[in-house]
Amino acid sequence: MRFCVFDARFPPLSGVFFVCALLAGCAAPQSRALRSAPPPPLPGAVELDQSPFFPQEEFQLADMAPDPVPALNNLALTLDAQGRLAQALEVARRAVTLGGLFAAQSRNTLATLVEKAKDSDDRNR
Repeated sequence: MRFCVFDARFPPLSGVFFVCALLAGCAAPQSRALRSAPPPPLPGAVELDQSPFFPQEEFQLADMAPDPVPALNNLALTLDAQGRLAQALEVARRAVTLGGLFAAQSRNTLATLVEKAKDSDDRNR
């Protein structure tokens, strides 16, 4: 009977062989050289003089960071669905105050919540 490390009947043995080969690659001579003489530290900040600057034009995104307005708008809708109308109004007002690309949807949400609050006040009277 022949014995092979990669034989299908011995999958754990082939896995152990693979892990050993992988770990042996980490103990290469270049890692010892790096430990004995580490490279110089990188600078904390670099000014890029050679990179071009393109100012924003109309219909371009001002930044690529996520806009907090949709998250606040969704939070206001969730609070309203949970029956916490006063908190929903406060969050919706904050979303409208922030402005940004999605402020129109937040204004619609705020108008809907204000109308709902007026209706609930009229029913309570």
